Amino acid sequence: MSQLPEYLSSSSITTFEQCPLKYKLSRIDQIKEPPTRETLLGNFVHEVMEGFNAIGSDRPRDLVTAKAISSEVWASGDWATRVSPYLRDMSMHQFRWNAWWCIENLFKVEDPSLIDVKGIELELDVTIEGVRIKGFIDRLATINGRDTISDYKTGKTPRAVYMDDKYFQLLLYFICLSQGTQLNDPVVELLYLKDGERRQLEPTPELCAGATETVVTVNSKIQAAFKAEQWNAVPSKLCDWCFFKYNGCTHYTKNMRRR
Repeated sequence: MSQLPEYLSSSSITTFEQCPLKYKLSRIDQIKEPPTRETLLGNFVHEVMEGFNAIGSDRPRDLVTAKAISSEVWASGDWATRVSPYLRDMSMHQFRWNAWWCIENLFKVEDPSLIDVKGIELELDVTIEGVRIKGFIDRLATINGRDTISDYKTGKTPRAVYMDDKYFQLLLYFICLSQGTQLNDPVVELLYLKDGERRQLEPTPELCAGATETVVTVNSKIQAAFKAEQWNAVPSKLCDWCFFKYNGCTHYTKNMRRR
């Protein structure tokens, strides 16, 4: 018998808001989406960033060290084997260059030698207004005297009109982290490594209240959908990139095929 997950995450909340049926297929039916070239690149870059942030004072945080760690992660994780089936028309050499450009672009947005890293891949597991939330923070650091929650992105930088949705994850992380940690002049940021762009936001009480309301509202809607066994599909342009369009989505129509 199917059952609801024991917790929500920023990604599961966003998935339900985009399409309740996709939430049901992925989170309740647990139909696993295969990796793509883009998700694999993101995973590899995140592993390199984790290793780079974890180095001690005996190694400088510079391009030479970043390149060495990139090579170490590539070999130890057998990334060539993992990536090969998903490259399509891209060469392995080009994939590695695309990943390296993301890593190199970190130095365009900050001087890593000046970053005081407090934590990497910090696991969060807290309750917000009765709703259990789990997640991982890519990096917590003190930058220019401010405690900064950072998240790495390897996709394109969104247009300004879409940035509010992208900040939801970080606002949620801030709310979770601040329950048990005193943060000094906090700020959250998205580091778009593909473009070498940094986007920062002050987690004001108003923004945090809005994020909390979203958590409570979406949780209530999920509970109601589960009880009624009704998971509505929300057709949109996102369907063109959705794995479930051909794998379990019974609401895919001829009209959507023509989009």
